[in-house]
Amino acid sequence: IGDHGAPAPEVSAAALAAIDSVLTTLPPQPVTLTVLGSADDVAVYLTFIQPPGRPPGPVLTPQTVPTSAQWHAGLDLDDSGAGCLEVSWRRN
Repeated sequence: IGDHGAPAPEVSAAALAAIDSVLTTLPPQPVTLTVLGSADDVAVYLTFIQPPGRPPGPVLTPQTVPTSAQWHAGLDLDDSGAGCLEVSWRRN
């Protein structure tokens, strides 16, 4: 939804790595990937119902992403194991 623009290659690579680190831990199931873009910010949400089979790898800000991108990734799981990965960055 909205215009997410074309992020810098470092931002794209970091977002893909975070999404991949969660997807590879999930059992087969439908997931929802939502991308929201505003004039200044972009956010990607990956939601799932079944819990990961193992803990996902760290989804921390890689050193290669410029600080001006304000890149952030976080994973929230509820008591059942369902959850959401949120990755966000500032458009340049």
